Amino acid sequence: MEVEANPAIRTYRLLPAALPDAERRVRNRQIIPQMAVVAAVFILSIALGSWKNASLTYLVAITIFGAALLTYMFFMTPRRVRRILARCWQTYTLEIGPDYLLRRQAETPDLRLSFSEIKRIERRPGEYVRVIGPHRLQVIGIPEGIDRFDDVWQTLSSLAPVNPLTSIQRSYFTIGSAAGAALFLAALWVRSPELSLILLLSFIALAGWALAITVRSPNVTRKGRRNGVMLYSWLILLCLLKVVSVVADLRKH
Repeated sequence: MEVEANPAIRTYRLLPAALPDAERRVRNRQIIPQMAVVAAVFILSIALGSWKNASLTYLVAITIFGAALLTYMFFMTPRRVRRILARCWQTYTLEIGPDYLLRRQAETPDLRLSFSEIKRIERRPGEYVRVIGPHRLQVIGIPEGIDRFDDVWQTLSSLAPVNPLTSIQRSYFTIGSAAGAALFLAALWVRSPELSLILLLSFIALAGWALAITVRSPNVTRKGRRNGVMLYSWLILLCLLKVVSVVADLRKH
């Protein structure tokens, strides 16, 4: 005897036809800004090195390294991001039960929010919806490229206040990356050891905060979490070594 599906539980998947638009948005809003930030970091490093009379060997080395990194990012990052996005897109499912939302997706833990836990909903019309739970990291993202989106939206809009997602909110990641890069460069190149120490400690706090978010977020894939831990740990270690050097110089004087 065949058991009928529970009519109170609805399952939705992302439409394959909507994937190209998602890839375009990721390229324009994440990949290109990230490459711009990296390029700016190396350009400023070279400029600051010249200003402080750095050796020719240093300037040539950082120029070659920067050019190689940007070349790698230009050719490899878009391909890797498309592959990851395609896998996430194909495995994404949204389940709406009688009193809960449940998001499932490859490489990330399942995320469930009961209706009573939903604090607010943010929407970027034509693109996606963010359902935010009691903690700011408990966010279920729902692309509008999901099947029967009107049905999904009818349910969501009745659960909590809906706020438009502003352009500045969508740029938080890029703004944060640029601010962190500027703080990192300033900490390494500023002339005053006291100010350098303050900037280094500020950057360590910022990198530690980013590391905590990367580790705790249920929307970061396992590979993304591993890469994030390696990157932020390396930056924190580099700054700690610089802190030790600055403190040693201060003690000498």
